[in-house]
Amino acid sequence: MVVNRPDTKTKFDNWYAQNADIGWTTNLPRPFASITINISGGTTNVVDPEPNPSVIGGYWHPPEAKNTYMHHDAKYEMRSKPTSRGHGHQAMYDNLGALIETPIAAGTADIVAPINHRGQIKLSWGHWAGDVRPYIQALQLDGNPVHPTDTNQNFTRPCIYKGPNTDKYVERRPVLPTGTQP
Repeated sequence: MVVNRPDTKTKFDNWYAQNADIGWTTNLPRPFASITINISGGTTNVVDPEPNPSVIGGYWHPPEAKNTYMHHDAKYEMRSKPTSRGHGHQAMYDNLGALIETPIAAGTADIVAPINHRGQIKLSWGHWAGDVRPYIQALQLDGNPVHPTDTNQNFTRPCIYKGPNTDKYVERRPVLPTGTQP
């Protein structure tokens, strides 16, 4: 049994109503369907799928290894560079390098990108309020006994259920935004 604060549902429903327009996602790059993972002599090397990643103007930061309950079963993450309005996209990949498209393990669009163009984390209230807190609220309202840790980049335990509130969250923060990969 998960007990939530009485105002959690109201706050989540208000966020949901205020985020009905997801037109901002049309400018986000489409995630790569897969990334290449090379393992040799016990060393794992993940290949950046973006052509000429060093060229200024690329759309994605290179893949990084991840081990987090926030996106269970995901082993690698790619984040898009922020758009001119500060939006971003998170793509999660499994241990074989395939894009995860099923929530809760999947990445989603971010109305406020948590990283800058250089790939450095920028702790921001906007990302927390617009993307992370509503995700946590949705999971908790669906009965997941999770609490954030590590500057809100992990949970205390894995999620056990994807319910109607998580589905509502994904409506507003889609896994596959309608943008196109150039």
